[in-house]
Amino acid sequence: MTATVLANLQAASIDKASSDLIDAQGPEARWLIASPYLDQDHLLDLETLGTQDRLFAIALSSLHPATEDYAVVKYEDVFDFSALMAQLRVLVAQHSIRWKRQDFYVVEFRSQVKAEYDNDRLSFLDKESHKEAVASGGLLKYWFGIPNGDRKNLATCT
Repeated sequence: MTATVLANLQAASIDKASSDLIDAQGPEARWLIASPYLDQDHLLDLETLGTQDRLFAIALSSLHPATEDYAVVKYEDVFDFSALMAQLRVLVAQHSIRWKRQDFYVVEFRSQVKAEYDNDRLSFLDKESHKEAVASGGLLKYWFGIPNGDRKNLATCT
């Protein structure tokens, strides 16, 4: 993904307050930004999820890299999973539910894109793939970083 596209996504997320999106933490929440893509067909519809999936998706929205070296460090060191679980515990307590054991699957994508590749085309394909994954259901979070100096990157989804 090019730096320009990422800058546009970051600017769009700053401007999201003026859009139709509802704060996922609010009582009337329905749509959650669960990826870098802000178009309606990329948002997670919380009303389609069971309670545990919904709470986990909301907790995942606070997931951010714990290191700038996310493209090359071990996956378990990329994110602050303790903070994620603490956030989930708070949400579970706020909703007064008893958490039942549940499995979630994580996919780790490591890449190193050659300089001659068309970044705009790759970005387009990534966005279209995400839209299809959202429509298929089950995708709670999609995150990707900015490629490092060696053009290595990490993307992940739950």
